[in-house]
Amino acid sequence: LIHAFVSSRLDNGNALLYGLPDYQIDRLQRIHNTAARILTRKRKFDHISPVLADLHWLPVKHRIVYKILTLTYRCLHGSAPDYLSELLTPYVPSRTLRSSDSTLLCVPKSRTKSYGDRAFRNASPKLWNNLPLKIRQSETFSSFKSSLKTYLFIESCKCKWTFCGYIGLYKCIYLFSYYYSYYSSLCISNTLVLISVKQYNNSYCT
Repeated sequence: LIHAFVSSRLDNGNALLYGLPDYQIDRLQRIHNTAARILTRKRKFDHISPVLADLHWLPVKHRIVYKILTLTYRCLHGSAPDYLSELLTPYVPSRTLRSSDSTLLCVPKSRTKSYGDRAFRNASPKLWNNLPLKIRQSETFSSFKSSLKTYLFIESCKCKWTFCGYIGLYKCIYLFSYYYSYYSSLCISNTLVLISVKQYNNSYCT
C-alpha cells in the first residue's frame, strides 16, 4: 500500500522538481519519512535515517536524480521518446582523446540559472557526466538501475555524514571557546585576588 499510494505519487513526474530549493524538497521528504515510520511502526520522534537505510530507500532529492538518469540511459539506447532523445548530444572531441570512449554528453549553455539549468537538456548531461564510467557503460538497463541506486545511496550517506561532521565540529569549537573564556576569566580573577592580597600584606607590614 505504501508503494502504491505514496511512493508512486512521489515518483510521478518528479524529474520536473530538479533544482528546486531544499525547503520545497523537504516537504516531500517529510511525507516520505512518515511513510517509512508507518511501514516500520516507528514513533514520531525516532531518528529516521537508520530506518531509510534499512529499507534501502533513496531520499527524495536522490530519487529525482535517479529518474533523470534512467531517462538519460533510455535516450542513449533508443528506448525513450524521440522528443527527449533529440535533446541530448554525445560529446565528440575534435581529436582522439581518452574521453572519446567515455560516453559523455555535451552540456549546452543556459541563459538563466533558475529555469535554464533545471531543464532536461541541461540537467541530464551534467548528472550523466558526473557518473562513474563503469555505471555509464552498463550493458543492460536493469544493471544500470541497480548500480545507479547503489551509487546514489552511498552518495546520500556521504552527505549525511558530512553534515553531521560539520555539526560536531561546530559543537567542539563552541565548547572550546566557552571553556577557554571561562577559565581565562577565572585565572584573571585569581590573579587579581593574589595581587590585592599581596598589596594588603605589604601595607600591613609597613
